[in-house]
Amino acid sequence: MKRLFVILLSSGLLFIYSAENLAVDKAVRPHPSGVPERGYAVASWYGKPFHGRYMASGVRFNMHNPHIVAHKTLPLGTPVRITNPENGRSIFVWVMDRGPYVKGRAFDLSHAAAKKLGIVGLGVARIHFEITSPRG
Repeated sequence: MKRLFVILLSSGLLFIYSAENLAVDKAVRPHPSGVPERGYAVASWYGKPFHGRYMASGVRFNMHNPHIVAHKTLPLGTPVRITNPENGRSIFVWVMDRGPYVKGRAFDLSHAAAKKLGIVGLGVARIHFEITSPRG
């Protein structure tokens, strides 16, 4: 019985995955949180004053981890690809915290993420974001 359940479950997941990839409409759909799946936004970064504090996800913030980003409404754990359009550098991050709490900013990157994107010196930069899935 377990084996039948696993086969049926995996068949259903395969069907869902296939149907998703066959979708003809490539328009930018809003994420269930109301945020578009991709677009441009303003990002800043945060670091030392918050290093070691607990994030909204319950994990301690590590400013040296380049895979952490904060967003006000995206569900915690949402994977996002962020690109600096000025230099083409790109990274994958996961929403692990809430913020930024400054008007006009959409994302708060860890110091390491901002460093990889080349925006530490700027403090604030225009970025391109794309909400992805765990499989990339």
